[in-house]
Amino acid sequence: MPGGNLTDLTVTESHQIRGARLSTANQKTMYKGIRHKKNKETSQVERTEKNMEGARIAALEISGTNPTNTKIWCSLLRNKNIPNNIRIFLWKLMHSAHKVGPYWRRIPNYKERSQCTGETCKGELESMEHILLECPHNHGEAVWEIAQQILRKKEIDWPGNFSLDHIRACGITEICKNEDENNTRRPGATRLFTIIISECAFIIWKLRNERIFANKTDANDNNDDNDEPQREITRTEAQNRALSALDTRLTVDCLTLRIGKLSPKQWGKHKNKVLRTWSGVVVNRDGSSLPEDWIKTRGVLVGRLPRQPLDNG
Repeated sequence: MPGGNLTDLTVTESHQIRGARLSTANQKTMYKGIRHKKNKETSQVERTEKNMEGARIAALEISGTNPTNTKIWCSLLRNKNIPNNIRIFLWKLMHSAHKVGPYWRRIPNYKERSQCTGETCKGELESMEHILLECPHNHGEAVWEIAQQILRKKEIDWPGNFSLDHIRACGITEICKNEDENNTRRPGATRLFTIIISECAFIIWKLRNERIFANKTDANDNNDDNDEPQREITRTEAQNRALSALDTRLTVDCLTLRIGKLSPKQWGKHKNKVLRTWSGVVVNRDGSSLPEDWIKTRGVLVGRLPRQPLDNG
């Protein structure tokens, strides 16, 4: 109708129909589509295989043993020393499946989401390596400092050139006695290493997400079209959060003995496991030493004592 309102019938890019029309597709077109899909799947498989090989080398570097593929996957799916939510996090890390920089970079018109939004590293590719090991706004360096302090008290050497591969391998890395030709395993130290590395990596990931998404008004919103300032995480807060997470793991271990429904045999076995894991890295909250059998004593991890107060602003 002349002079009337015209309806815009333009189809937006997100609603464009992609792929071949089945009614007109021939064998050649279908074959090309199948090959393209397989090539993308192969690329994902190759990334996973590369990550697994890196984890294998990291475990070999520390343990002196070469874990099988089955052992690697079991460490991600069934390791009882790693909570389910952190196992999922590590599983995604092994598959490079987190929706961060490299994921968004492969999607047209989403390049901005692939970049770190921190002031000092704005524009850099926000890979998992950047998030967990490099970005100063996530304070990963401060969290890993806590991890080193605790492991040092257990006489566990910090891996040289610590990388994502060591995080991926935390569930298969076995700590052995130093200068022992037989590679005698230290079960308590091995369990502590798994707990410390997995918990600290997950805390840094959570801090990153809180920093970016804390002020988002829409759960589906990302880095674009939102002028709300990001929540700043302080170094002290990051370290206290890491220590709190590790304190929780210690508390759960102790409560299992106090109120858990365990048979006498199970109780003795679990008590031995807890003592071997945490002995040497816990003290009383007042800083005094603990008795040899400290299970019923309320203790804290020795990362930094006393806890530092949070910064105001």
